[in-house]
Amino acid sequence: MPEEALLGGFSDSTFQLTGNGLFNRNGGRFGSDWAIIVDEKPGTISNPPQRFPIETKAEFSGYLDRMQELGATSYRMSAEWGEIEPEQGKIDQSNLDVLLWQLREAKKRDFNIVLTLSHNTLPQWLSEKGGWRNRQSVKHFKDYVEALVPQVAKYVDVYNTVNEPMVQATLGEYHGYYPPFNKGNIAGMFSVIFNMASAHNEARKIIKKHDPTAKVGVSNHLVWFEPIDQKIKNRAANGVVNWFWNLIPLTLTTKNSDVILVNFYHHLVNRFQLDLRQGHIKDLTGVFGTGSPISEFS
Repeated sequence: MPEEALLGGFSDSTFQLTGNGLFNRNGGRFGSDWAIIVDEKPGTISNPPQRFPIETKAEFSGYLDRMQELGATSYRMSAEWGEIEPEQGKIDQSNLDVLLWQLREAKKRDFNIVLTLSHNTLPQWLSEKGGWRNRQSVKHFKDYVEALVPQVAKYVDVYNTVNEPMVQATLGEYHGYYPPFNKGNIAGMFSVIFNMASAHNEARKIIKKHDPTAKVGVSNHLVWFEPIDQKIKNRAANGVVNWFWNLIPLTLTTKNSDVILVNFYHHLVNRFQLDLRQGHIKDLTGVFGTGSPISEFS
């Protein structure tokens, strides 16, 4: 790959980054579900992202300056849906103006901007209705994108519509680590997967309407899976896991994407064990070889 094609940069989410000093907090209360939970019920979310709240415009400008000094050419940032639309159907222009100012500051430094439109968090009002599990979430996302894109289009190089659908679906509906903290809700898990895919596909149409040259994609958390050995049962288990985690989200969205966005963190080794006494499949985490976790099916 030619050197000029390599882009180095930084990534964050508005939930991690911005404090009360930048956004109008609707009378002091956050607009997004994660922020409310972390602020009012600390410890509820299992291993939440570390936060580095920036309270002033000077701090944010300094943050961008440090990126530039380190040689960054790209910046993946996010729009915080819950702050931009803290009440259903009501756009808080003052908070959208904060995002526009952040985009202008990044462009002053010639960054290529990847803007995530929904990075894990949701407006509290939508979370109370079931979040992405609710089929109406697709329509709500379309309305939000229709309001947002015309104002941000001139600054954005790549749109990342939604972040890591599989993580949100499994950790929110099956494992119960993330909002809405459901456990074992397989139907809800698949509802989230399909609704987030539909939301992406519909959002791309809106973005293309306003900017036909825009590049649009989904950031999928892809995992390198391999079987613990070459036994048929372990290869089969590995194939199922790879199909579920990697191929389903790609199949649902790639046809309606201009770019494939990948978040890569893990190498997982899979094995299958049949335990007639248990009578069901469960996920376990272990350590194998060089420290790669085992996805074990008992």
